[in-house]
Parts: sequence; C-alpha cells; structure tokens
Amino acid sequence: MTKLYKFTKLEHFKSLKQKGEIRIGTLHNFRKDEHGAMVSDSMEGKIILNGSVNFATAESVKNNPILKTAIGIEEGTAINGLLVENHTIVQSDCFVYCTAIEFTNLIHEQWYKARKYNVCYEIRFPTIFFRRISDELAKIIPVNHVWRDEVIYHNARKGIDPFTYTGHYQEIPYFALKDQVDFENQREFRSVWRPIIGARMLDPIDLTIPALSEHVKIHNLIK
Repeated sequence: MTKLYKFTKLEHFKSLKQKGEIRIGTLHNFRKDEHGAMVSDSMEGKIILNGSVNFATAESVKNNPILKTAIGIEEGTAINGLLVENHTIVQSDCFVYCTAIEFTNLIHEQWYKARKYNVCYEIRFPTIFFRRISDELAKIIPVNHVWRDEVIYHNARKGIDPFTYTGHYQEIPYFALKDQVDFENQREFRSVWRPIIGARMLDPIDLTIPALSEHVKIHNLIK
C-alpha cells in the first residue's frame, strides 16, 4: 500500500501538516453516538456467534480460533448437539487510526454532509507513517502494532458461525470487523495498537510527531 486517504476538517489537517499533531482514537470510543452515523458503531470490538454442530470434541474446540474463546470442553471429552446462540465476545480496548484505501467524490460528499469533513488528505508511505506513530505511542504506553490492513466486512447483526468459519487467523481480529451493510462503502483501512498490558477502557490520545507532516498533502478540498 503506497497511499491512503483520510477525511477530516481543514483545521485538523493544518494542525497535522504544520505541527505534526494527530489524534489516535480507541475502539470503544468509536461506539459512542456522538460520532454520528458515519463513525459510531455499537459493534466495534464485538462479535456475535451463532451456529450449531452435531458433534464436537475438546480437540476440535481447541483448534477453532473463534470457538475456543467462547466455550471450554474438558480434555478428552466430546459433546453431542453443541449450540452457540447469540454469544457476544467483547475485545479489550485498542488504539485505532482509520483511513480509506480509495477516494471518491461521493464518499467525500457523504463525510462532508455528516461531519463537515471538508478535506481529504493523502498519506504517502503509510508504513513509515504508522511506524512513527508506533514509536511515539510506545513512549507513553507499551503497545503492539497488531493490525495494519483493510477491515473485514461481515454481517454484524447475523454474526459469525464458529463451526463454518474458514478464515486463516490464529486469533480473530475483532478490532478489524465492521458491518458490511452500514460501512462497506467506506473501504476502510485501519491501524490498530493493542496495549501490552490489556486495558478495558482507553482514552483517545493526542500526539505531536513533526515528521508526519512530510507524509501528508491535500487530495481534495470542499469549499
């Protein structure tokens, strides 16, 4: 990925370009209604499990990256008719920075209408951009940069069937799941930092990293 896009207000872009000031949000904070329909998502960091299987062994549960976080079966035993229904798993809080992998005038107009985001800026050389954020975050709180990729869109209301899941993640990235109905058109790419010592609730954090200014420039401005 050589370029990403970020929608924001002109004054916030100027703070980044001139001073290197940037706000890193949090997973749980994005659930709040105050962010509006384009951002607020009550399912951030959550996943609903729905599914059933005729027969399950302790080994099959242990080897299932979703199921093993929901239930436990005593080693060497098995269950006939295992049902998981509306089981919600909640991820511990993480720091999150959201961008988009593409720009369209339509999406920018939607951001402007919803949030008055009149600027879309480009982020060039995102790998270095996020590495600099990681280095600065680590000075404040020990973190692991656990995700730098597109989000995974799915039907959040229906949830995931843990018995038919075919993903390849050793650990399901709940912090990268978004509802396809409400958010898929945003084509979101996010960076996620998880505190090494888990935290149930974090506050968004404001950083000053002057070197970030060399990575950004205005792509589109709505006047």
